[in-house]
Amino acid sequence: AKQLGVPLTVVVPRFIPLSVISLCKDFGAKVVVEGKNHVESKRLAFKLAKENGGTFIDGHDHIDVIAGAGSIAIEIAEQVKDVDTVVVPVGGGALLAGICVAFKELSPQTKVVAVEPKAAPCFSSAMKSGQPVRIKAEHSLASSLVVSRAGYNSFNIVKDKIEKIVDVKEESLALGVLRLLEQEKTVVEGAAALGPAALLEGSIQGSPGRNVVCILTGGNIDSTVVGRSVEKGLLADDRLVMFEVFIPDRPGSICEIFEITSHTGGSVKDISMEHVFHQFGMFTLKMKVVVETRGLEHSKELRDVLCKRYGDDLRFYMRQMSGTRCDGK
Repeated sequence: AKQLGVPLTVVVPRFIPLSVISLCKDFGAKVVVEGKNHVESKRLAFKLAKENGGTFIDGHDHIDVIAGAGSIAIEIAEQVKDVDTVVVPVGGGALLAGICVAFKELSPQTKVVAVEPKAAPCFSSAMKSGQPVRIKAEHSLASSLVVSRAGYNSFNIVKDKIEKIVDVKEESLALGVLRLLEQEKTVVEGAAALGPAALLEGSIQGSPGRNVVCILTGGNIDSTVVGRSVEKGLLADDRLVMFEVFIPDRPGSICEIFEITSHTGGSVKDISMEHVFHQFGMFTLKMKVVVETRGLEHSKELRDVLCKRYGDDLRFYMRQMSGTRCDGK
């Protein structure tokens, strides 16, 4: 629109990342932030287009958007030889439809696998029903894919061209963001992490010598969400634990907890203390401590050392054991 000198109004829901709003404004677009979800924003955009004599473009289903998305498949085919499987994030379906059409022409033997957030399974619901159906989507780290219904154009293009659809849990999404950040030094949004997350879950099987391409669809993620994703990813990777312990409220008690944690190689990330809201006496302190570890075995080692010292005064929280006492209850 900027290159052609065409006035553009972009309507986005209230939860959209600030970075997206800023980027749209930098390109000269008028940005209207309205609606609690994509459905409400889409409805307003259609209304504004009608009132102002503009052209409404549905980013999830417009036929030209679908065609543009197909150009990604052309780039993949040019850069990667003999692609066995391409993994495509899906919400409304425009990207998936474009990829399907292009690969069926360029490389018919390539399998196309769609991945969607488990919190918003609109495309798998459409496949099961034989047509797009409205669902109640939940909040997801893959916010750009949280739509209530698959696009009609996209669905009819895709329905007989994909290998399968898999859904991905939120904790796996966070782990996908973390893995890409740590190993590839790449910051991606939640939707872009769907492919790697599905591989980490084992939902898509790769094998030596086979070329599996995951499309990383963007980096529109707020800094605060990056931090939250890293913490959730560490938890999913068994590298972040929390414990609550009741200790005597006297000099040296808090220091002892830090010494035990330090000696086992843990790194304290956060602490909080409570004097009043517990069932013990006024000279008992409840401490909540968040610790970063090296992984599952290290977390279990820390738990064993703390249990040996504090016994049933301890509650230990990690991904595989939430709030257990030292006796396992």
